[in-house]
Amino acid sequence: PPCLANLPPTPESSVCAPQAMADGGGFSKLGLAVIGFILLCVLGLNSFFWWRAIKQEEIRHSLQDGSCKLLSADFQSGWKMGWSFPLTGPSWTDVPCKVQLEVSAAGSADLTARTELHFSFWQGIIWDYIKDSCAKLVPEQKEAGSFDCSYVPSENGGISEAFVGHADSLPALPMLLFMKASGLSLLTLGPLLLILAGTVRGAVRARDTASGERLLSVEEGAGEARSGIDYKPLPASG
Repeated sequence: PPCLANLPPTPESSVCAPQAMADGGGFSKLGLAVIGFILLCVLGLNSFFWWRAIKQEEIRHSLQDGSCKLLSADFQSGWKMGWSFPLTGPSWTDVPCKVQLEVSAAGSADLTARTELHFSFWQGIIWDYIKDSCAKLVPEQKEAGSFDCSYVPSENGGISEAFVGHADSLPALPMLLFMKASGLSLLTLGPLLLILAGTVRGAVRARDTASGERLLSVEEGAGEARSGIDYKPLPASG
């Protein structure tokens, strides 16, 4: 029978409760889809932030100090990023430039490769968006000659990427990224867990209410059936 809200409770209309629960526990399919999409977006964003922090931490642990020299002033600019610690922390621009680089390290042969060299351009209160570029930094570094650097060895014995300056002089980017990931998780996953807990709690209450109404309807229907029975006395035995 169709589930109509204006019908009195009967054993037949009690099927409305389990049918409503089967359709989503009192929540529309669109609402559940929106909640699921938001959940996936939040989890994806948090995963990216934590992956980025862990990756930078692994890069820092794999760095080896050495002495570098640019073999040419030719370069290919990469995507530079600005970083800053909140409030009183330092600020800098990470400027990646693909260059022809020669690396000399103690106890190993010189390495030559065209790789990405990262410049750390320290910023002040007012950021300089002109000098923090490959067009400014690469020619200056080429004229300076050899300079301290750190690099990540590749699997085939080459250079994966390099940084201007030894590892202990580089900005604390992994720490900053871990701070950003922790803050994002605290601001998004915490409220999201509260919303999910409230949603589940509401669904459980709706299910319990529907089950109670169904049981009451069945009991009332059974009572009406018993009241309509015509009892007749048994004939007296001979």
